[in-house]
Amino acid sequence: MAFKFVRTPDPVYVETEDEARIWYDYYSEKPALGFDTETTGLDKIRARIKFFSWSDGDTRICAPVRLWPIFEPLLTNPEIDKRMSNSKFDMHMACTHGTLIQGNVPDTVVQDHLIDENRNWHGLKQTCKDYLGLRMTPFKKVFGDVGKTDNEVLMMGFMHDALEDEDEDRAAELLVMVNKADGDENVLKAVRKINLSTSAGYTLNSRKLLKLARD
Repeated sequence: MAFKFVRTPDPVYVETEDEARIWYDYYSEKPALGFDTETTGLDKIRARIKFFSWSDGDTRICAPVRLWPIFEPLLTNPEIDKRMSNSKFDMHMACTHGTLIQGNVPDTVVQDHLIDENRNWHGLKQTCKDYLGLRMTPFKKVFGDVGKTDNEVLMMGFMHDALEDEDEDRAAELLVMVNKADGDENVLKAVRKINLSTSAGYTLNSRKLLKLARD
């Protein structure tokens, strides 16, 4: 079987309702779209969508969940195929936001099982590599190494919140946490310790803060 190498379109982050409506009008004319969600976690009961993405192969966008209502008709339109990977998770997440996805939902995981159920891995990264010659950039290369997959999901949520809130201080903290900030290494280490402690629910008193600062 012959495969071709593909180039992915440059991503566009949609910030305003006016931009969202322009993209909605554009995508509403397409017979099929790629769709994905990024959530607060992997728990189908507790997790919620932070932002979501669309692509028609020529363009791709990402939008925060506050713009979900503008794009919702794409999901409920049965005439538009929603091409997804591990669709049962994203469909469940959509339902938690009151949206029942309708129409055909081609799923790369199911399709790969039909090709060869004995493969060890049917995930998006592996199938993109095998069938498209496309190597997806690992999270840690883009955002930094934060450990296990659950931590990556949490970090994406934190970054989303800082972006939406235009919180420059929080954004700076996150850049330190993923080792994407420059500066005095002792200061950076202190900020990491403070962030990890507060994220774990600990309250730092003034004595602890002074000790971290000295360290």
